[in-house]
Amino acid sequence: MASRYPTTDKCVDLSRVYDPVAGGYRILVDRLWPRGISKRGASLDEWLKDIAPTTELRTWYGHEGDRFAEFRHRYQRELDQPSARHAVDHILHLAQTERVILLTATRDIEHSAARVLLDHLQSALEWRRLEEVDEVVDGWGRDSFPASDPPGSLPPTLASGP
Repeated sequence: MASRYPTTDKCVDLSRVYDPVAGGYRILVDRLWPRGISKRGASLDEWLKDIAPTTELRTWYGHEGDRFAEFRHRYQRELDQPSARHAVDHILHLAQTERVILLTATRDIEHSAARVLLDHLQSALEWRRLEEVDEVVDGWGRDSFPASDPPGSLPPTLASGP
């Protein structure tokens, strides 16, 4: 059975908004509009401000490398809040059918909110894929064996050997 969810390394990518346009559904995930780019010239499909870290968290972090681990932890908690969760679900839904490119103006992508978001989305996609596999395996186990033969037991003809 083919998975409803594409492999995580092909469905959601990360790029700077200033980089050349690549194919896919382009979503700006920063709370603030990037400097030097007009809304007309941005070449994006959507701007999801609500998925960005709160102003308080963004200001506290200030892109100081030694705060990144704590920033990651705090931002992941924010991503579990209802307003951000709705935006996460929206991106996950888009990623089922097309390549999604998260856009940020941040110079250091590896230590950015966009990177934390990408990891969060890829983890969610992987969990959904695993849940789907579990449903198939659980369904196979329940439907394939009589109640008297638990999964893992061999039919009498195989258990006795040749």
